[in-house]
Amino acid sequence: MSVLMAGLMSLSCAKENCTDSADGLTVITAEFPVASKVAVTQGSSALNLSWQKSDYITVVSGTASEKYTLVSISGSKATFKGNPVEGTSFDVILSRASDYRYRSYSGQVQTAISSTDHLLYDAVLKGVTSYSAVTFTDSWAQANGGELLQNGCLLLHFYMPEDAGKLQKVTLTAPSAIFYQTNSVNGGKTASLTLDMANVDLPSDYVVKAHIMTSMQEASIPSGTQLTLTVVSNLGTWSKKFTPGASVLKAGHRNVMKLNGNNWILPSGDGSAENPYIIRTKADLFAIKSKLSSTKKYFALVNNIDMNSEDWTVEITNTTPIDFNGNNRTIDNFKCHSGSYRGLIRILNGSVTNLNITHANVDGTAGGGTQPCGIIAGYCGNNGATAEGLIENCYVQGTVKGNANGVGGMVGVLGHGSLNRCCAAITVTNSADYATGGLVGCDYDNSANNMVSITNCWSSGTVQGGTERIGGIIGVLHRGDQSSNVFVVSDCYSKAHVKGEHNCGGIVGHTWNKQSCTKIERCIAWNEQVTSTNCSGNVPGSGAIVGVSRNQQYLLDCYRRPDLSFTCTYTDLNYSVPLSDQENTGPDERLPYSGPSGKSGSYNYIYPYHGKAAGSSETLSAVAKRLGWNESVWNLSGDTPALKR
Repeated sequence: MSVLMAGLMSLSCAKENCTDSADGLTVITAEFPVASKVAVTQGSSALNLSWQKSDYITVVSGTASEKYTLVSISGSKATFKGNPVEGTSFDVILSRASDYRYRSYSGQVQTAISSTDHLLYDAVLKGVTSYSAVTFTDSWAQANGGELLQNGCLLLHFYMPEDAGKLQKVTLTAPSAIFYQTNSVNGGKTASLTLDMANVDLPSDYVVKAHIMTSMQEASIPSGTQLTLTVVSNLGTWSKKFTPGASVLKAGHRNVMKLNGNNWILPSGDGSAENPYIIRTKADLFAIKSKLSSTKKYFALVNNIDMNSEDWTVEITNTTPIDFNGNNRTIDNFKCHSGSYRGLIRILNGSVTNLNITHANVDGTAGGGTQPCGIIAGYCGNNGATAEGLIENCYVQGTVKGNANGVGGMVGVLGHGSLNRCCAAITVTNSADYATGGLVGCDYDNSANNMVSITNCWSSGTVQGGTERIGGIIGVLHRGDQSSNVFVVSDCYSKAHVKGEHNCGGIVGHTWNKQSCTKIERCIAWNEQVTSTNCSGNVPGSGAIVGVSRNQQYLLDCYRRPDLSFTCTYTDLNYSVPLSDQENTGPDERLPYSGPSGKSGSYNYIYPYHGKAAGSSETLSAVAKRLGWNESVWNLSGDTPALKR
């Protein structure tokens, strides 16, 4: 019986309806005053009821017991059928428990901020002299020689701070055991009532309505009793104390405790996965340094933070593993001009998720620096797979300047790890020879059995390298020759202007790995320009998708903007590389060669990859939809795909 509609339930069995049917079974018709399903009415103290298809009634007399199953529901009436029960005293039970007396009220799970679907109503007319026409009220039970037992409901109606996160558990605790654990007076008492919340998001008004079913035995709260409300979220544990005054959690009623949003004890966390360190201010962010150790520590950002362009000097490396959850908050005016592997995390061993960094200014050249750099990480994972990094659901915006083989908008070097659902609106410049990318400068890991991926990502802005291997998503896939390594770039697009001397690609500048373990698939080069300024006869050129690719790799289902401005001129040979549509290719196939006839034979296995031109009237989203991009990840309703972050 679901607790939903206002009013007390009645079961009526008129003489003409409570008769033996053709199959010898007894028919009972039960009725509510109102049977429509609506939400709990604010301020109502009555339990709210409606029939459910799974309802049944049990009639017990002595050792005899019969289950009456639901036949039909018609408006406010429900019909049940079962074998007749002989006797002079009956228990008429409305409950799905095998023994209502020992139903436990632990383990209740609420799935939405004010939902009541988890509430189940139990009621018993105990010791009554008849079950032919019953009404579940105290007066009817007493008039027929018995008593009514029914459980109750507690509504905890309270306001949470806006940075509370996703709710996981609500607990009401008394200083002593005053709440019944079951429906039996002998079932023992407990000091706490607990309701699990299924990672429930806070609503925009931060109001929580937590409904907890309570026992048929009424719990008394003495005057002066101080209760504690505790809320566990993915961001820690919140608590507050209050004194409601003398009250009773009445059976058969919805009892309400309404609390304001004041006097919460805010969590600071202990660095565990269950209770992460909480970051609310710029000072908290800089204090990360004192909390790092060789054991992974967990951090949660709960407020937007303006760094005011103060130089970020905290060194978080592969020896200090970290899980940093940005909770879709923003770090603004981020600056990093000093230290090694410049970025928020210097060498990421762990994960950074759900984070925005805006107006960033990362300069890897300041003070003569020559190490890889990126806004989120200088190195994500590291060479040799001793550290693994994950960056997911993150956005960066700003500038990155470097002088290293590995400069990217988000990550300098992707050593051992992955990026998923990430985006960068950036200006990246690199004065070193190669490895410059809109998201990642380069990948590098010679260790065996290593898989690295960039999936569901985009970039925009400008990506300019010093000489070669420059890509809108990644500059170079510089894998070793381990055949067990796998590198995948899939379902990504770039709108960045990519430019350098040679080896420039709208998605990837250069795929270096000789093994058949690299896949570039379902990517879209929507760049306005890909520009190579200094190709020559002995140097590979550039491509719309991949500037230079090896024939031993998978290049699958990639498209380019139909009006892409593509420049790749071999000035010494007076030759401009034309764009041409290319079919999918794998390790056993060769791309058609489109370079100059005077190109050196030492490069006869390396070719540019242009993919295919999109239709002249197609939008970027239309191409993505045609490629089957996951629409639970991407919003493809506009001209340009947007990540559902």
